[in-house]
Amino acid sequence: MKRVLFTCILLLSIASVHGQIFKDGTYLFSSQLHDFKNIRVFDISNQSLHALSFNDDKELQRKSVMSKEKYQFKEYSLINKNSANLTWINSCEECVWTETQILNVFYLGNDFIYKGITNRIVNNNQGIDCFDTGGKCFTTTKSGYIRIFPNLFYKKNSIHVGGKSDQKNEIKEIRITNKTTEITLIINTTSGIINPVGNSHAFYVSLNNGKKLKLLGQYGWKGDGKGGFGTWATKTETKREVILFFEPASAEDLGQGFSLKEGNCTAGCWNFYDISI
Repeated sequence: MKRVLFTCILLLSIASVHGQIFKDGTYLFSSQLHDFKNIRVFDISNQSLHALSFNDDKELQRKSVMSKEKYQFKEYSLINKNSANLTWINSCEECVWTETQILNVFYLGNDFIYKGITNRIVNNNQGIDCFDTGGKCFTTTKSGYIRIFPNLFYKKNSIHVGGKSDQKNEIKEIRITNKTTEITLIINTTSGIINPVGNSHAFYVSLNNGKKLKLLGQYGWKGDGKGGFGTWATKTETKREVILFFEPASAEDLGQGFSLKEGNCTAGCWNFYDISI
C-alpha cells in the first residue's frame, strides 16, 4: 500500500505549561486536524519559523523558510497552567518591514494535541509606527491545532481493514510519530462508551508480531468521565470523529499487520481486525 514519508526537519524543545505543555520533539500547527496545507512548524531551538505545505501530489514541501537571521525567538510567557504565548520578531536590518509572530497555545487535556492561535503583525513601512494612522500595517489571525509532527501517515485509501465488528465504523487516518501511534476513527452511534487509559476494557493495538500498544489518550470523544472518556449518548445516530493515541511503534512493526481492539469487550465492540498499511 502507498505510504507517505516525512523527513523531520525541525526540533521543537520548550518548557511548558502543564508541567511541560510541549515535550521535546517536533510539532506542527494547521487550521484543521488533518490538514497538511500551509502548516507551520515552530523551531525554538534554532530560533526560527518554518512554513510548510503538503501539496496534492502528497509530498511534504518546504514552502518558505524564515531563518534565524531574519526572525529571532523573543519570548516564552506562561499565562496560566493551561496556556502560554511564544513570540518571534523580525530582526532583518535590510528588510522593508517589521514583523511579530505570536503563537498562543492552549492545553486541551492531553499531551498530544493543543489548540493554537497565530497572530502575525506586519508593518510595511519601517519609518512609521504600525499603530499610527499613516502606518501601512496589517494583522492576520488564524486558529487551529498543534499536533506532534508525523514521520509517516496513512489516509483512508491507504488503509486496508480485513474485518470489523461494526460495519458502520471506519478508520480515517493513521499517524506514526516518535512519541505516539495515532488512529483516527469515524464512529456512527447513538450511544457508546470509550473506556479510559488503564481500564481493562480500554482500546489497545495488537501487533501481529505479538506486541501490544497501550492507550495513552484520546481527543474528540465527549464522554461523561474525566478526559472525555466514558459514555456519550445522543438522541439520534451521529458520526463522531475520535483520535486515539497509543504507545509508539515502528513502521516495520505496524507494517507486519495489526488489529485495534476494545480490551475485554465481548459484545457491541468497535474492533478492527487484520489492518494493513
